[in-house]
Amino acid sequence: MVGAFLLGCNKAPAPVHRVELRKLGDDRVELVPLAGAPPRCLAFTIAEKGLVRQLTMSPEKKSLDCPPGRPIGGTSFRIPPTEGKVRIYVFFSDLQLSADSVAHQVSDLSANPSFSVLDLRLPGHVVADVLEYP
Repeated sequence: MVGAFLLGCNKAPAPVHRVELRKLGDDRVELVPLAGAPPRCLAFTIAEKGLVRQLTMSPEKKSLDCPPGRPIGGTSFRIPPTEGKVRIYVFFSDLQLSADSVAHQVSDLSANPSFSVLDLRLPGHVVADVLEYP
C-alpha cells in the first residue's frame, strides 16, 4: 500500500492552462482565455528559428482586455508554417501593461526557451501560459 502511494507521488501535475489554442486551419489559430485568468493580456510567438512576433497590442500600446471564452483581440492569428515550431506566450495581468516594454523584454529573453514570467520586470499580478504550435 505504501509503495503504491509513493509511486503516485512521482507524477508531475499537469500544467494549468489559462488559454485555449484553437486551430482553425494550416496556419491560423485563435487564443481563447479560460475562466479564472486575469483580465488583461499580451501574446507573442517565438519561432524555433528565433523570430519573435508580437501578436497583440491596443491602439494605446497597452495590453488588451481579454474576457474568458472570447478570442483574444476578437481575431485569429496567422502562424506561417515556414517558421517551424513556435512557442506561444500569453501574459495575463491584473493591470494594463506597456506592450513596448514587454516586447523588448521578451525579445531580450527569447534566446532562453525556458524563461518565465519571473524573469520579466512587470507590475501587478502577472501569470503566463506557454503553448506549442504545431
